[in-house]
Amino acid sequence: MSKRFPLKKDQLRTLGLVALMIAGYVMLVHLPGAERRAALMEQVKLAEEALARDRGLDLEAMRADAQQAQAELEADERPLPAERDVFRVLDGVSGSLLDRGISNHELTQGDPRRYRDYTLQPISLEFQGGFTDAFAALQRVETMRYPVRVDRLEMIGDTEDTRGEVLTVVQLGAFVDEEADDE
Repeated sequence: MSKRFPLKKDQLRTLGLVALMIAGYVMLVHLPGAERRAALMEQVKLAEEALARDRGLDLEAMRADAQQAQAELEADERPLPAERDVFRVLDGVSGSLLDRGISNHELTQGDPRRYRDYTLQPISLEFQGGFTDAFAALQRVETMRYPVRVDRLEMIGDTEDTRGEVLTVVQLGAFVDEEADDE
């Protein structure tokens, strides 16, 4: 020990404890914080580079593309009939059969199933006719103004039948807007 600054044992212990605390702070707080800061600085740098690239985008062209896509979507949407207008769907189904020369058909409605934003009106359809006529009639049902879903399709034919007629049994679901009744 130096004669100019004599240190006692307690002072040495305290000095050692302070040095240990400083080393602990550096190891446990400062170094991990510095690593975290470096990682965050790298993220900031990458974000600034991405921002610089995005500034070069033509926002007006993107906005025009979005408006065109929205217009195409709106043109493709089919309206839901009001619940009281479900006869239009039934008439469309029947009309598609009559257009194909299938006059002997049975069309019945089931109990509507109500969901949060719409109602599904089950429709059962049974008719006898040629396969191509049945196929064409069902194609027309799917492209009607109002959305109709084919839930089940069964075609029963007889190999002995020389006319090539099949019995077609179809379960349809017509989507109906129950809120339109309130208007």
